[in-house]
Amino acid sequence: MKPISSSFRATVQPVLGAVLALTLAPAAVLASAPTASALTAPANLAERPDQVFYLDRNGNARTQSGTITESTLDGVALEGRGSTIDAASITRVVFGDVPDAFRDAENYLARGDFENALQQFRMAADDSEARQVVRAAARLNAGKTLLRHAQFGGPATVFAEAVGEFDTFVNDYPTSRLLPEARTLGARARRLNGNAQAAGELGAAVFDELSASPDDAYTAKVCFDAGLSAAHAFYAAGDKAAGDALLTRMQDALTPLIGEAELEERDRLRLISDAISLAEGWGMLADERWGQAATFFSGKARADAPARLRNMARLGQAQALLGQGNAREAQIQFATVSAMATDRDTIAAALVGLAKATTELGDSDAKERVRAWLTSCIEQYGDTPAAGEARSLASDL
Repeated sequence: MKPISSSFRATVQPVLGAVLALTLAPAAVLASAPTASALTAPANLAERPDQVFYLDRNGNARTQSGTITESTLDGVALEGRGSTIDAASITRVVFGDVPDAFRDAENYLARGDFENALQQFRMAADDSEARQVVRAAARLNAGKTLLRHAQFGGPATVFAEAVGEFDTFVNDYPTSRLLPEARTLGARARRLNGNAQAAGELGAAVFDELSASPDDAYTAKVCFDAGLSAAHAFYAAGDKAAGDALLTRMQDALTPLIGEAELEERDRLRLISDAISLAEGWGMLADERWGQAATFFSGKARADAPARLRNMARLGQAQALLGQGNAREAQIQFATVSAMATDRDTIAAALVGLAKATTELGDSDAKERVRAWLTSCIEQYGDTPAAGEARSLASDL
């Protein structure tokens, strides 16, 4: 790291990136910040200049227009301008001059035609006459399109393809401003493809890029988000030691940041510390310490906790209750989370937990309700870790 300035697992591995989005970035950034599902901005007409949207040092939204000549981990340079826009401040980029295939891909995507969108993004990515920054964006969007397809009920085979797209990006554009996003999404695609151990290792490597510089593309948000996802992946793979060790490193890295931060930023960082602490509860579940986990998560689900953290704590509590054999109470908690949560991974995990608890109870209408919940998970949340278990459970009905 750079200097700092048994079946339950698939059900209970919600990614905490949504928590970090609330704590590490201003709202203007969040509207377009990459979180495994947002695609790069649509292209303008070819005769128009590129546009770079960013926040200045005071948090004000700014735009610079021109021809992008460089897009690296440090930032974006425009032709004829003497300064570089810091990568960490950029909220989105709109390209002017792009191949027709890039524009066609966006149109297909807007209509939900994922197969043709993917084909066109791949064509743009392979277009030797296109600018490098455009080819890079097209390659990243090809991977994202595959994940978007899975989100809306696409086949599970898209995850292996997505891994290939993100790996190609990492190999072809090792200094790109978009590299941290590609690496993070590559880790997630592996997790969704059933290789949780590799996902953990790749996500942990992204966390280790945490830098003393506040301006480069490996921001605190990106690194801590990747680290939390990696810890969950390690637990899902059964590698509790790696998950525990990563959470310890994350907390150690966070402590000096909290001490050096201004008051407002310090409060945000403390929320991240809470998220790391919450993730430790999944380690208790991995050890099947159901009673300890139930008590732990009950304390974290306090009324004054941020809503997303509270819902994730309730999810952990429900899983612990199910492990204890208290299926009815677990069913109630899973139902509450599925109705109240907004994070996709959390909702999907709650739906699968609800199906499992209801199956154990054996109510007269259990089979119909279980099928409905599993179908909902597969068709509406197919790009989440829980969807894999939902597919397996549904095949046994």
